[in-house]
Amino acid sequence: EAGVTVLAVNALWDLLHNCRFLDLVTQRPADVDSRRWYHFLFRLSVLSACFTFFTLHRAFFVGSFSGMVPNMAYNPLVDTSDPMTILLSASYLHFRSLYLLFVPTSLSFDYSFNCIPLVEAVSDPRNLWSLLTYSGLAYFLAWSVWQWPHRFFRAQSGDVDSDSDSDDNSREMLVMLFGLFAVPFFSTSGTLMAESALYVPSVGFCMLVGYLLHRGHENKVYSTRVFVCLCLAILLFFSATTYLRNPVWDSEAALYQSGVESCPASVRILHSHALELEKAGQTAQSAEYFRRALELDPTDLTSLARLGKQAFIRANTTEALAYYGGIINREPKIYHEYAYLDVGLIYWKGGVKQKAYNFLDHAVKLYNDPSYASLRTNLPTPARPRAVW
Repeated sequence: EAGVTVLAVNALWDLLHNCRFLDLVTQRPADVDSRRWYHFLFRLSVLSACFTFFTLHRAFFVGSFSGMVPNMAYNPLVDTSDPMTILLSASYLHFRSLYLLFVPTSLSFDYSFNCIPLVEAVSDPRNLWSLLTYSGLAYFLAWSVWQWPHRFFRAQSGDVDSDSDSDDNSREMLVMLFGLFAVPFFSTSGTLMAESALYVPSVGFCMLVGYLLHRGHENKVYSTRVFVCLCLAILLFFSATTYLRNPVWDSEAALYQSGVESCPASVRILHSHALELEKAGQTAQSAEYFRRALELDPTDLTSLARLGKQAFIRANTTEALAYYGGIINREPKIYHEYAYLDVGLIYWKGGVKQKAYNFLDHAVKLYNDPSYASLRTNLPTPARPRAVW
């Protein structure tokens, strides 16, 4: 996904800006050098070939594109059937992503798992921000493109001066860069927020800031000294912000801890942070975060499994069966090692041998990995009781 994003952004910039595609379309055929069309078509062919190779390369090594199918684990919108909720929530996500570009004060490495709660009602005050965002983008788009038909007719009549041509080129550039804000938003409903609503717009944002600084200096809005100071201020500010945030990426534990602080309602971040605490031997603290994750999503299998395992280790069979039951009752046809094996062991130690055998045998049938083939030979049977392992 990142590779496709980078390739698409570079292709867009190359064809629209470097090859002046709109100039080729709007100018009279007699005024267009045939070599420019050859140059454009050649670059388009190279980019198409690269994209085709990239797609086939991924399909060959991954096997298919099935892994790109979204699911609820990454965004609650996937499991939402109400069209109004999808529309309002996706629109608000677009505002939040633009807000983070301008005011990156509270960042998270993961915005999935309800980090940003759904907007389920028209009366939600967050809809006002969505409305302002789309109104601003619509106004800018209308302001930028209204002269394009006039430019086409001017080009056909040969009445084009350098000043108007420069203004038109500026509008085209701004529309293209703002397009990197707007176009990725159309695919975010029911998908991950990160790739579509953060990475691509941030590319457009950086290019837009650079272009506006350049145009301001070119049009003598400010002096060269002011221009240099503005560029240095931006570079130093964001470099310092990056430096201060770098320790967050020193370890997974630090990363998830920062995620809990910025997205306390994210189930994925909560149970991932709990797993790191558990690895560090902080079982009591990890259980607290697992329970917080379950309060937000009672069907979170990771939290159910780990709490069940912790109760199993403490020999609290009643609590372990309650947590494992949440997994087995919800996903009876999906293998889960802790749930089926531990429940089988609990029943075996409790003397309920037939029930224990059923759970353990069911685990083997669901899990078809050859490396677990020896498990069946170690299963206890009513006629031949023996140790499970």
